[in-house]
Amino acid sequence: IHTQELKNKKEFLPEKESIRVIVTSGASCPDIIVDEVLQKILLLIGEEAKNLEKCLENLN
Repeated sequence: IHTQELKNKKEFLPEKESIRVIVTSGASCPDIIVDEVLQKILLLIGEEAKNLEKCLENLN
């Protein structure tokens, strides 16, 4: 923080069969932004964006 460096870590998500990610947004946040965040998360865990609907079905 004090050095104002940006550090990227490639493997920051746990390598598990399933992980839990909590996403929140306020009323003024457009749905498309939330959708783009969810698609980026899927990309980071190695899933294709077309699997978004499948992932949403598994919410409990």
